[in-house]
Amino acid sequence: MNQTSGKASGAISESPMHKPSKEGVVLYLNANPNLEVALNRVEAAGGHIAMQKTAIGPNGFMAMMMDTEGNLIGLHSNE
Repeated sequence: MNQTSGKASGAISESPMHKPSKEGVVLYLNANPNLEVALNRVEAAGGHIAMQKTAIGPNGFMAMMMDTEGNLIGLHSNE
């Protein structure tokens, strides 16, 4: 975690050992303040929205998308 911003960072890796999957672990990304901004960009970038923005009670909202390699990714936001 970046100690100055409070945000996590990451990287995209490719190798023969890594296989895209929609059935493995789902990584949830913080899309605050409103995940609708990220969802509006998914299909134009070649991805697919697997689950539209859905309320999850006092915990905010979530959505699911498939990236261009076939990985299922979750998004979360407070709004």
